[in-house]
Amino acid sequence: MATQIDFNLLSIVIFIIILAAVVYRDRKKFKRESIVLLRRTQRGKEFIIKVGTRFPRFWKAAGNIGVAVGFVASVVMIILLGQSLLQGVERVLAGQPAPPGAGLVLPTASTTPSFVPGFLFVPFWYWIISIALLVVFHEGFHGIFAAREKVKIKSLGVGLLAVIPLAFVEPDEKQLQKKPVMSQLRVFAAGSFINLVIAFFVAWAVLPAVNTLYTQAGVAVAPIEGYPAAEQNLSGVITEVNGQSVKNVTELTQALSTVKEGDRLRIKARIFDQSGNEETKTFTLVAVKRPADVPGNTTGFIGIQYNPAVPAFFEVKNELSFYAPAIQFITGLFIFIFILNLGIGLFNLLPLGPLDGGRMWNIVLKKYAPKNGKKIFKGLTWLSILLVLAVLLIQFVKL
Repeated sequence: MATQIDFNLLSIVIFIIILAAVVYRDRKKFKRESIVLLRRTQRGKEFIIKVGTRFPRFWKAAGNIGVAVGFVASVVMIILLGQSLLQGVERVLAGQPAPPGAGLVLPTASTTPSFVPGFLFVPFWYWIISIALLVVFHEGFHGIFAAREKVKIKSLGVGLLAVIPLAFVEPDEKQLQKKPVMSQLRVFAAGSFINLVIAFFVAWAVLPAVNTLYTQAGVAVAPIEGYPAAEQNLSGVITEVNGQSVKNVTELTQALSTVKEGDRLRIKARIFDQSGNEETKTFTLVAVKRPADVPGNTTGFIGIQYNPAVPAFFEVKNELSFYAPAIQFITGLFIFIFILNLGIGLFNLLPLGPLDGGRMWNIVLKKYAPKNGKKIFKGLTWLSILLVLAVLLIQFVKL
């Protein structure tokens, strides 16, 4: 029996080998700092300075907006973490698992994403490209705003934490600290602000445009325990009921609108495994009496609910089927560019010491609350740490 080649895993291995070869070739130019490899350079500095100094009024206005957004987002993140913690505690006390909350975003060799408490596993190529773009824009805009505020850029470069791509821009910290408060704030807010701008642009413009390449091709459902659908393990994406095509929720509702207790239904569904492989199955169910507490106009009930994680299933339009793999990859990539830029951008604005948000709060509190600024900042830092840890750990609690 011939062994099937996993081209996704093969491509990851080849990438890591090439990456290791490049680092080894330039090993004299890399410097190890703790567990990170950094390669400093002056290449690209001239471009960053040129961009940052060319439109000073525009960058100043954008920077001011970034500062305002940064502080608002910082407060919103504290509130959201608090709400997430309270919701998690309520769910745990009720004997239910806590909802997904804070977690590490890690790559996986699988072609499908997955979530377990505390971790979001992202397909490797989505992860590596999204992270690379994120850090390049984040650090690049720190450099652009440093140039705008006439702060010397000492160096910039790239780095690696295992296979995690890094980028950095090193402004002259002593010179930056002597600048006015707003100048410093604009520099520190710039990185996370551009991440949030990217996330907004992808959600507002890119994903709606990509969505026009797809058409609805079924309804994702989940079974309700104790009813025929669960007994037959019906799940996945329903595409047909008693020979009637189902492409969206409206068509599924219509197909089930005349079901009576005792009716026999033949339902076709597309089932996907963890690797993304697809199989079409036919399920035969007999409808039972609709429970009194379940809304509906029919007497028959098979016990399905729309899957809240995937309420509708889309596939590339028939006329574009030749390009389907590329379209699907690009769609997934933009989804994770949105998720990672939004999530990491917001997290980086928390009032935690080493993060951009922490440095922003520290500057403001030192300036406007010189007597109690250190205590307030310390309190905000510990509040942020405890909230993040609590939201992370509550996902593992079971009563």
